[in-house]
Amino acid sequence: MNEFKKAIDDCQAGIRINQNFARIYKRLWKAYLMTGEISKATSALHQAKLLDPEAKENKADQELMDTVNHQQQMIEKYGTNPEDLDFDKAVNYCTSILVNCPYSIHHNCLKVEYMLRAN
Repeated sequence: MNEFKKAIDDCQAGIRINQNFARIYKRLWKAYLMTGEISKATSALHQAKLLDPEAKENKADQELMDTVNHQQQMIEKYGTNPEDLDFDKAVNYCTSILVNCPYSIHHNCLKVEYMLRAN
């Protein structure tokens, strides 16, 4: 986890030096994604795509981000929405999001919480 915090800090320092370098935002996006900071990851990817709209990996990166955002919405739906509570489904979506955000303490804790609530 500390390596991703350091990567985030390094990227933020790089952005202070040159805020127009798309690769810094891509690296920041990946670090935020790994740690489960979904809204920050979404913003970093958006900025990277604005700075380098022709990058060949943009489409795949956006598809991944869309998937993670959908998984996050489903976690919220099934884990917190009183009309749709289904802790088994919430656990499954936590498991899915952790494939792309494996160092997310938040999502790991949610998964454990929902597993306990499901029983």
